Amino acid sequence: LLGDAKSDAAYEVRAASVLADARSASAFAKDRHIGVRICVAESFAAQKTKPAALALVELLAGESEACARWRMVDLLQQLSGLKHRLDARPWRDWANALADDWSGATAKPSEDGAAADKTVTFAGLPILSGHVCFVIDLSGSVWDANAQGKTPKQAIDEELRKTLAALGPEVEFNLIPYTSNPLPWEKSVVPANAKNVGRALDYFIGRRDTGKGNFWDALLLALEDPKVDTVVMFGDGAPTGGRRWNLGLMKQLFAEHNRFRRVVLNAVLADANKRNAKEWVEMCASSGGRVVEISLK
Repeated sequence: LLGDAKSDAAYEVRAASVLADARSASAFAKDRHIGVRICVAESFAAQKTKPAALALVELLAGESEACARWRMVDLLQQLSGLKHRLDARPWRDWANALADDWSGATAKPSEDGAAADKTVTFAGLPILSGHVCFVIDLSGSVWDANAQGKTPKQAIDEELRKTLAALGPEVEFNLIPYTSNPLPWEKSVVPANAKNVGRALDYFIGRRDTGKGNFWDALLLALEDPKVDTVVMFGDGAPTGGRRWNLGLMKQLFAEHNRFRRVVLNAVLADANKRNAKEWVEMCASSGGRVVEISLK
């Protein structure tokens, strides 16, 4: 079965082969599906040997998708304790210098040899993807005005305006605001050119929807687009609508849905309570994602 997996048309089968037997990982290093390649990267990182570290560096060197490249950098940083970024050359130097019997002991970095890459952010969260879907909660207090008469929705409008304008036409994006139901702007991601950015902003800024916050169905809709490799959720972190609202159970269900696809889930949490924030950190981390906490009060 493992031998036949490489030629199987279903990426799920190919990813499952990597997960089932780390020895098969190298055979899938150039797989056409990003999820399989990320599984390969994670397999190399988990082996914690010099040959696997070298293989992970070469995987980074040959990768074209931003989401996968940043995941590989994250894995290399965890293995090494170093802060190099997308340039494979310093990573190659590190891996070549490892002892032949190295088994994953992290060395203290002597210096930070990488300058910060310029990245677009959304409310402080780096957008490390070329195919991103923004899933934005419009329920609850997002419509409550502060003493100055400004609502959190207006703050979100401005953050989204800055982010979309900075993405560039080489990036593809979609918007799925949600209340009790998802409210997708497009059926799938489109280039972030001036025309599409203008249309997206008109759509989002004009939303006046209210209701409970059904995050799970919005997430599932985002995952229906095969191009999406990164989901960015913006909300208070407290799902209140739909069939799935328990974050403790949701994070397990997401991990199951995502174990072959390997979409990165990130979250911008606005005024979230500590318990919910912890659940989001764990759910996002299972995909290699990040959480940023802000206040809109």
